[in-house]
Amino acid sequence: MRVRDESEIRATLDADEKLRGLLFTPTQWSRCGNTYRVARVVRRMIDDSRRPRAISHAVALEGVTCDDPSGEPGCGAACALLFKDDWLEAAQPPATATIPPAPHGGGQVVRVKSRAEIAGTLGLDGRLDGVSPSAQMLALEGRRFRVARRREYRSHEPRLAKRLPDVWYILDGIRCDGQVLGSAGPCDRSCGLLWHRSWLEFES
Repeated sequence: MRVRDESEIRATLDADEKLRGLLFTPTQWSRCGNTYRVARVVRRMIDDSRRPRAISHAVALEGVTCDDPSGEPGCGAACALLFKDDWLEAAQPPATATIPPAPHGGGQVVRVKSRAEIAGTLGLDGRLDGVSPSAQMLALEGRRFRVARRREYRSHEPRLAKRLPDVWYILDGIRCDGQVLGSAGPCDRSCGLLWHRSWLEFES
């Protein structure tokens, strides 16, 4: 799919730059005119207020996250940017796919430590700096992955802003499958999962 030109998209937006409740974010403008493959259809999501909501006529595009092509890490969790069907048009696959640049801090190979090792880092509340490893994460014990990015805290997240130093990471190809949301899920955003440095063994 090709992301339509800016003028075409602006014609669909209201005064709050939304279409049927979905914001066209500032980061998305840089995607106008580019062609991507559809990663998945999005039918339900947890919004930024942590509320579940149904969504229709929207998709996520391969490799298009809140990381800005200029290098700005967005929210830091590499969340998928969502596009309404109205903002896209069918296109032939490009000879060379549009691939966003590699985020900061990526490329290192790590092994996920055992459940017991991870449990030894947690407090009585089952958390480390306010974050709990999910069942999905614990099931990956012993497996090797590349680091996609070092997670930087964002000041607009007061719940986490004072708790996330630069020892948190997101691993390549490991996205939230919704298990951590319990009855509030599912969520089709597939945001990156947060891994503390002490839960990973870094290979030279």
